[in-house]
Amino acid sequence: MYHRELPAEQQNPLLPGYSFNAWLVAGLTPITADGPLDFFIDRPHGMKGYILNLTIKGKGRVFDGERAFDCEPGEMLLFQPKTAHYYGRAPDSPQWFHRWVYFRPRATGTTGCAGKMSRRASAVCCCRNRCAANLIGCLPVSNRPITPAAALRKSWR
Repeated sequence: MYHRELPAEQQNPLLPGYSFNAWLVAGLTPITADGPLDFFIDRPHGMKGYILNLTIKGKGRVFDGERAFDCEPGEMLLFQPKTAHYYGRAPDSPQWFHRWVYFRPRATGTTGCAGKMSRRASAVCCCRNRCAANLIGCLPVSNRPITPAAALRKSWR
């Protein structure tokens, strides 16, 4: 009997093909011009969970539909579930290093906060200030959601 060998699952979350079939994955992506990681991430259907992305060096370019913007050191992005991802190193930057956390919250009951947040908030939230890491404190941890617009109105300085 002939058995077709299944392709091996990508084990490196920095390379295309990694499944992100986990509740929590984190890492650092060190992108340098013409290096092995110098390509644009293209996930037209997004992912199951959220991604927090904090730029620590260089500059990245992110497309949110027809809109494009650059992320610089200290700026944090929040990609919501099922949101298209298209981002990479900005062409005018020799590098883009960013720390990231992928997570899938476990909502309790039928009124889980993750579902409310994804229905009410915009697709990609960018916090532009030197204390962007404090945005983590705005993530929903109860049944009371917070939208990116509300989080950005806070004084972070």
